[in-house]
Parts: sequence; C-alpha cells; structure tokens
Amino acid sequence: MPQGDLRVPPASHGRIRDYPLLMAVVEASTEGLCVCHEIEAHPQVEFTVWNRRMIEITGYTMDEINRLGWKQTMFVDEQDAKWCDERMARMSEGGAIQQEEWRIVRKDGKLRDLMVSSSVVEMPDGTTHVMTLMSDYSERKRAERISMRRAAILDAVAFSATMFLTSLPNGQNIQQMLERLGGVTSASRAYIFKNSTGPDGEILSSQRFEWCRLGTVPQIDNQDLQEIPLVAAGYQRWIHQLGERGLIAGRIQEFPESERALLESQ
Repeated sequence: MPQGDLRVPPASHGRIRDYPLLMAVVEASTEGLCVCHEIEAHPQVEFTVWNRRMIEITGYTMDEINRLGWKQTMFVDEQDAKWCDERMARMSEGGAIQQEEWRIVRKDGKLRDLMVSSSVVEMPDGTTHVMTLMSDYSERKRAERISMRRAAILDAVAFSATMFLTSLPNGQNIQQMLERLGGVTSASRAYIFKNSTGPDGEILSSQRFEWCRLGTVPQIDNQDLQEIPLVAAGYQRWIHQLGERGLIAGRIQEFPESERALLESQ
C-alpha cells in the first residue's frame, strides 16, 4: 500500500519529535487530507501534506502532483479548470469551503465525485497554507443517479399508461409519450413501429411515430423504414421475442450481423 507524504518545514526542526505522531494521525484519517501553499513557479501550488487516502482517491503521489500540477491533472476540462482557479483563489484569500461537491479525473481516467472542505492555516512565520479534506462518495452518487433515473422512467411509464387509459391514442398524445420516455432514458430517438401482414403472409413493419432529441436527424420520412419484411431483413429473432412479450435491448455492435445494417444507418 503506498504511503502518504508529509514534508517537515525547516522552521519546525526544533519540534521534529512531534512529527511521527502527526504523520500517524494524518495517515490514519479515513478522508483524504492535504495541505498546500502558493508558489511562483509551475504549477503555482505546492503540496506539503498528502496522505495515503489522497493517493487512493486521486491515484497520484504527492511528488507526482507537485510535478504535474493539481489543476492540470485533475481538471482537464477548460471550464472545470477555470472553476478550480476560482476555488483556489477563494481559499487563498481565507474563504473556507464546507462540504462542496467536486468532480475530478483520477490518474486512471475515471471520474470521481468528491465532498470537499477546506480551511486556511496561518503559520507563525506569516505563510498561509490551505488544509483540505476530501471524501470520495462516487458510488453513493452513482446509486443516487440510478435511483433518480429509475424513478423518472417509472413516472414516464405511469404517464403513458394513464394517457392510454383515459383517452384515445392520437398523434399528439403519442408524441408526448415518446418525448417523455425518450427524455428520461437519455435516448437520441424514440419511435413506434406498426406491424401488418403482406399479401404473402410476411410480417411487415413500418415506422409511424418518432421523437428525436435536438441535433438528431429524424427518420420518419425514411422509406427504408416502411414495410420492412422482418424475416427477409434478418429480424426473425425480433418476431419471436417480441411475440412472447419479451425485450430486445443492448448495444447495436453486439447484435447479430444481420440486424446491424439497418439499425446503424439511423
């Protein structure tokens, strides 16, 4: 397990016996704990305390973060970097941060949601340091997002069911239903196909309604999506599974090759 780091300020050498205890307390913290101060050279901020939990949260050691830069490594988006500058300026001026939500990019490229608190520490020699505590609550945040999304989907399904039970389906309310379902599922499009039987008994499927997210090209006038002979087009699986009230779901890239061409064209 990587160990954290704590640099002993020269002015404190006379109290060096206190540092083993201090280091043990810092390392035992279940939260990420770091201390930094401003410097003139790149990367403008230098850390002198960076405990083991900080390494686990960010993926970086203190030497790495001091060489590469806190903002430069963990706030790669320009807007996020600007936001980070504003927060650092606020902290350096003595403004404390209490339980603020931050999102960073770990060394492995994964996004992590953090809860951050900070305070300014004035040293006897006149230098100013910022002490920050960080808690990684990414999994809890992810669970909250999943729960909220599930609730929104159920609400959209309830809306659709109520609509069909209380009024006759028509173009307007079907569009409302598709917009509601497409929006809460973050889909780029939602549509309804109607099946019919051809002269030779073949099942034909035609697109009848469609909702598209802004920026998505509508396909409602695409003649390739009208009277599709499902068996001949390679969708025998769909006939069987949907006929049994089953579900077709997944990434197009993982579908059988016979089904991908028409789906990818949309």
